[in-house]
Amino acid sequence: MPPKSKKRRLNHAANGSAAGASAAQPPDRATWPGWSEIESEPAFFNVMLQEMGVNGAKVQEVLGLDEELLAILPKPVYALIFLFRYRETDKDKQEESCPDHVWFANQIPEFACGTVTLLNIVNNVPDLNIGPHLQSFKDFTTDLDPISRGDAITSFDFVRRIHNSFAREQDMYNVDMHLKKGHANAAKAKKTVAAREARAAKAAEKAAEAAKHEQVASESTPIRKSARAPKPRKMNDGIVPLKDEEDEGFHFMSYLPINGEVWKLDGLDRFPQNLGTYSDGDWLDIAVPVLQARMAQYQEGQIEFSLMAVVKDPIIGAKSELAENMKALQYVERALDEANPDWKTFLVEEPDTALLRHMSLEYGLSIKDTESAELPKSIKDQLQTTCSEDLVRLRQHIITSQAGCRAAVRYQMEAEKADTTKAMHRRHDYGQFLRDWLDALAENDALTPLIASSKK
Repeated sequence: MPPKSKKRRLNHAANGSAAGASAAQPPDRATWPGWSEIESEPAFFNVMLQEMGVNGAKVQEVLGLDEELLAILPKPVYALIFLFRYRETDKDKQEESCPDHVWFANQIPEFACGTVTLLNIVNNVPDLNIGPHLQSFKDFTTDLDPISRGDAITSFDFVRRIHNSFAREQDMYNVDMHLKKGHANAAKAKKTVAAREARAAKAAEKAAEAAKHEQVASESTPIRKSARAPKPRKMNDGIVPLKDEEDEGFHFMSYLPINGEVWKLDGLDRFPQNLGTYSDGDWLDIAVPVLQARMAQYQEGQIEFSLMAVVKDPIIGAKSELAENMKALQYVERALDEANPDWKTFLVEEPDTALLRHMSLEYGLSIKDTESAELPKSIKDQLQTTCSEDLVRLRQHIITSQAGCRAAVRYQMEAEKADTTKAMHRRHDYGQFLRDWLDALAENDALTPLIASSKK
């Protein structure tokens, strides 16, 4: 069950003009016990992963399941995150238990599906640096069953605070009201069932008493049988049967490869579902048809789902290529020094002030990164020549390539900044700002004229 929301204290504050009005303080996101809904926005998921300590994975939007659109995704693709209007499917295809090599947690908090999905993914990606907090959590929950892991997530304050950092004040109020309504409906349903059972017991008691009287009467009165069938009794005890929710909420789940198998991990399922094995081919060849079949269930024109991919962070590859380029430039210039110490006097181009050779704080590359970079085989082969002209041409090629490498790293760094900015705006409480601004206008008697002028 979701954690019960705590009652919020009222803050009695005087406004200086009256006796003082009592107003409910907004929930504190850091201590609020609930879990808010989260949008299907890659930037928010990326910031969450970063703040959880995960390094090397990035979430990107998937524009379509066509082969051409999937081909542009950075490789490897660790998982697919599917957002859809929830409806239970494939219940009979789930495993009878959770395999030891699959880390899978049930979703216990009602609105925590986004974070549960992220944890179900990153805890199953081999060699992924998930940071000290998540690693300790994974080690602690390794031997637990899915329900116990879900309970552990509920009390994992480190992750809950990051999740709720995107909650607005109204979001938290809505969750509290939803949970309160849910508890009330559950209590009402329980009361209805109890009343139904009581009426059924009373009816059974009356039927037994009537049967007893009939038996006594039959012993003293001859029985006359009728060939006419008895009329069915009308059962109308005033109880309205409980209906299922007509509009189910949206829900996150994931598809990912684990040990040569493709798995569907849905926190609302009791156990994970094995979709099949793959060997030489891409695991997406198994997952994509399953997703296409699910999407086909929706009516034409209805957008009831979205899709994101968890991939290897492209900045890792971009920085690696830049480091390899820098190392190649060092080797070529060293070879030129040995072949002709005066080779620089024959250069006609202007020196590139942004040219990188050993390290760069701007691009996040240390001397160790450059030294540990792998020298491309094509460069190794060309370094065998002793011709100065060939080496100069090779150097020029490396310099030209470095401009593209630097641009690729800058692009990824700007994308990270954009995600951070988008998350910052989502987290900022503009509602409080507007209220303070309106209060300031009211205190300066400027609000009434503005309202009057807007009605003209």
